Amino acid sequence: MTQAVAELLDRMDSHPIFSTYPIYFSGGTALSTYFDHRVSYDLDFVRTVNTHTVETIDDVWALREMLNAKAKEIAQKYDYRYSQLIYVFLRLYDDGYLSVEELCRLGDKYEEIDKFFKLRKEHAS
Repeated sequence: MTQAVAELLDRMDSHPIFSTYPIYFSGGTALSTYFDHRVSYDLDFVRTVNTHTVETIDDVWALREMLNAKAKEIAQKYDYRYSQLIYVFLRLYDDGYLSVEELCRLGDKYEEIDKFFKLRKEHAS
C-alpha cells in the first residue's frame, strides 16, 4: 500500500460515517493487504448500510427481488445510450446533479434539452 493510500485510509477511518457504516476491503485490495504480495494503488472496498441478515431462503429471494429492482432503477436512470442522453441529462438536472450552466456547455444537446424545458413550462402554466 502506498503512503498516499495509507493516509487516505487514516482520514477515512476518523470520519464519523465510517463508524456508523464500516468499510471492508474487497477485490485486489483485500488480497494485497492479506498476502502483502503487491502494492495497492487504488482501493476496492464495500460498506454496509443495512444490518439485515439473510437467514432463510425467503430472505434470499427477498434480497434478490430488492437487488433486481435497484439494478433496474439504476439502469433506467443512467442509460447512456446516445438516443437516451437527453433524458439522462434532464433527470440529472431534476435530481440536482447538473445546473443549467453545466447543461449549456453541451452545445447541440442543450438545444434539444432546452426544448423540453420550454415544453415543461408551457404545460405547467
